[in-house]
Amino acid sequence: MDEQGFPQIDGLDTAVGLQNVVGNADLYRKILLRFRDSSLDFGVKFRSAQADEDPNAALREAHTLKGLAATLGANTVQVAAQRLEAACREGAAEQEVNQLLGNVVSALLPVITALDALG
Repeated sequence: MDEQGFPQIDGLDTAVGLQNVVGNADLYRKILLRFRDSSLDFGVKFRSAQADEDPNAALREAHTLKGLAATLGANTVQVAAQRLEAACREGAAEQEVNQLLGNVVSALLPVITALDALG
């Protein structure tokens, strides 16, 4: 538990997340659970966005995940998503994008697993 009574969660800097919600632990918990639910299938969503007619759809998926992760204190996820977003923006080769997507999914897995214990 941290000083505000919030449990320590693997992959999260809860102090940062709580600071971003002005110390409201109930709100933070709700946002974390929504993040968990919406991020479970990030790889599928990203692949679908890659196939979308909109050439920026995949970039937006990575950007959204990066922003949410930053807000919640999921630093490893944030960095991985930031790299994926940059690769999308720069038109990186498919092999590089695939590797970076794998890194994002790998970074998400322990966070999602840890968040399962919250509810």
